[in-house]
Amino acid sequence: MNILVIDDEQAIRDSLTMFLEELGHKVQCAENGKAGLELFNTNDFQLVFSDITMPGMDGFEFLRQAKESKRHVDIVIITGNNSVDSAITALREGAYDYLQKPVNIAELSVVIDRVSEHLSLKHDNEILTKHFEETVRERVTETESELARIKSAFRENVGLEKLSVHSEKLKAVFDLADKFHSSPTVPVLIEGETGTGKELLARYVHYGQENSTSPFIAINCGAIPADLFESELFGHESGAFTGASATAKKGQFEIAENGTLLLDEIGDMPLAMQVKLLRVLEEREFYRIGGVKRLSFKGRFMASTNKSLSKEVEEGRFRRDLYHRLNVGYIKIPPLRERPEEIIPLASDFMLRACERHGRKLFEGFEPEAEKLLKSLSWEGNVRQLENAIERVVLIFDGPMIKASYFDFLKGEQMETTVSARDASSAPVSGDVSALIPEEGIDLDELIMRLIEQAMDMAGGNKATAAKLLNISPRTISRRLEKLKDDD
Repeated sequence: MNILVIDDEQAIRDSLTMFLEELGHKVQCAENGKAGLELFNTNDFQLVFSDITMPGMDGFEFLRQAKESKRHVDIVIITGNNSVDSAITALREGAYDYLQKPVNIAELSVVIDRVSEHLSLKHDNEILTKHFEETVRERVTETESELARIKSAFRENVGLEKLSVHSEKLKAVFDLADKFHSSPTVPVLIEGETGTGKELLARYVHYGQENSTSPFIAINCGAIPADLFESELFGHESGAFTGASATAKKGQFEIAENGTLLLDEIGDMPLAMQVKLLRVLEEREFYRIGGVKRLSFKGRFMASTNKSLSKEVEEGRFRRDLYHRLNVGYIKIPPLRERPEEIIPLASDFMLRACERHGRKLFEGFEPEAEKLLKSLSWEGNVRQLENAIERVVLIFDGPMIKASYFDFLKGEQMETTVSARDASSAPVSGDVSALIPEEGIDLDELIMRLIEQAMDMAGGNKATAAKLLNISPRTISRRLEKLKDDD
C-alpha cells in the first residue's frame, strides 16, 4: 500500500516508517496537518496515519478536509490522549479506526491487516459495481431496442406503419388528431375523399404516439343491411326478434368497451337509426334489443365519410342534430391533388415497401418525366390509388429507374361496358345501359368480373364505393371476388 504518516514527533514518524516499510509498504511522512494535506492532494494514498494534536492544522481538521475530497482512503487517527471522547469524535468525523500512543506494534499490524482486507473488499466492490452498471446499461439498451421493435411491430399490425407526413397541410391534420387523442370523450368526424386515409387517421387518433392497447373497432355503414343496423351496433338478447340467435349477442358499442368505435361512411346510415345513435352519444348509455339492462359506453366515438355531411343535412339525408353532435371534433383530410408536394415522397415510400414486401430489387428512383406525370394526374382514388399504382409498377417492371411509360395504364383508365364481336367497343355505365351481344355469345360471368375489377380500381379498392358504381351490394362484390380467388 501507499501510506502517509502525519505526526509532529520525528521519532514516531521514523519508527512507523521503518516498521511499515519492513512489511513491504511505501511510506511518505509529514510533520503537520497542512504539509500532510499537500501530500495527500498530490499523491494516491490508500492509508493515512495521522496524529490529532499538532501545531497549525490538527488531525481533526486534516480528517475533515481529506473526507471532503471524496477519495477512497482509510484514515487511522493516532492519539496520545487516553480520552475516549477523542476516539469517538474521530470515528464520527469519518476515521476508519484509531490507535493510542505509544503505538502497539501488534495493534498496528491488526489495523493494517483490516485495512488491507477493507481495501480489497472495496476494490472487489468497485469491480462488481462497474460490471453491474455495465450489465444494467446493456440490458437497458437491449430492452429499449426490443421495446422499439415491439412498438414498430404493433404499429405495423394496426396499420400505422403507412403513416407518412410530407406536407404542412397533412401535418396540420395530424396536429388536430393529437389534440383529439387526448380528449377521448369528444366525438370525432373525419371527412375526406375515398383513398385519403380516413381509417388510418382514425387509428392514429385512437392509438396516438404511445400505442394504446384498448380495442379499436371499425365497421362500414354501407355494408350493413338496414334491418340489422340496430342489432349490429347495440346487440340483442336471445330470441329478441325473428331470426335472432339463440344466445345473446354483443353489439359493437359493447365490444368497443373503453376503446374506440369508428363508423365508416356514416353518411350511409339510415335516418331511423341516426336518432338512436344520437341518443347514445348524448347519454352514453344504451340497451341491447330485447334487453332491460342499461349498458354504458365509456369509449371514444368516431365517424368518417367521403361525403359532405353538411350537404347531406341540407338535402335531408342526414339529421342536423346528429351532424352537430359529431362535428365537435372535425378533421378534413385534403385530397392528394391539393398537396402535390407529397406525391413523389409518398410514391418513394410505397416503392420501398412494395419492393420489400415482394422481394423485388429496389429502384434507384423516378425519372424526371415520371415525376412530372405523377404530379399531373388528378388521383381521384387519392393515396390508395397512388399506392396501388406503385405496387403494380414494382411487380411488373425492373429498374434501375421508374419511367413515365410504366404508368401508361393510368392515363386511359375507364370502365368497359359493351362487348363487340369485332372491335370491343365500350359505353359508360350510367343511366340506360346497352350492349351489343356478338352472335357467338358472351361469357357473362367473365364480363361481370371485369366490371367489378374495374369498379374496384376506380374506387381505389373500396368495396362500398365500387358497389355504388355498379348499383349492387358490397357483399355481392365480396362473393364474386372470393369466387375468383377460388377459381384461381
